[in-house]
Amino acid sequence: MAEPATAIRSPAPAEIDQHKIIEYLDTFGLSHELSDQEKRQFIEIAVAYQLNPFKREIYCVPYGQGEYRQLSIIVGYEVYLKRAERTGNLDGWRAYIEGTGEDARAVVEIHRKDWNHPFIHETFWKEAAQRKKDGNLTSFWRKMPRFQLKKVAISQAFRMCFPDELGGMPYDGAELPQADEHPRTPKRDPHSGCFVETHETETRNDGAAQAKYRQHRSFSNSHSQTQSRNADNDEPGHSGGIHPTDALFQR
Repeated sequence: MAEPATAIRSPAPAEIDQHKIIEYLDTFGLSHELSDQEKRQFIEIAVAYQLNPFKREIYCVPYGQGEYRQLSIIVGYEVYLKRAERTGNLDGWRAYIEGTGEDARAVVEIHRKDWNHPFIHETFWKEAAQRKKDGNLTSFWRKMPRFQLKKVAISQAFRMCFPDELGGMPYDGAELPQADEHPRTPKRDPHSGCFVETHETETRNDGAAQAKYRQHRSFSNSHSQTQSRNADNDEPGHSGGIHPTDALFQR
């Protein structure tokens, strides 16, 4: 008599522990850039929310000097989408822009299987746009205002719609002015064949002194190309009955 078939289960995600985060900090040279307190802060948040920095789910950006030194801990908005999908209650969502210029607003509509009505959230450009100390828009808000506005709206909406899973999680970079001013310029490492993502920033201390911070993060060629294609195609992660052309990055 044949034995009953056994269902094959996908392996559970590897646990993110302190050693994994320290390995990341050492690998990318951040152990020497961050203070002990900053490292503890980054480690505790990454472990508490099980965010894998090697998958670019979380990263940190120190800026300023002396008493003005601060650390921004940032997650990608894709983390919110993945965690919401993981609950099994996400039943489709869409994001779109209404209005133009400074009167624009992003609207996010999320459907949950356990709710009778959709969750709708609005984010206004005038309230969300990040500016530098001189009053000018930060670089990404100047170059991609609609994209940034949608990212902020999506991040806010998913945190509110899935508070048990996402409440208290760090913000997306579009919500933080310092993170937005850290452009990423991928360059190929001639030895490893991988891309090295260089962050070079200038932050003003007390209106005069300038500090430069360079952060190197490696990621595979194939991963970077996938990220690029997603941005070029303007398509979101999609779940349920909302057509992807109605959703994120629609212009």
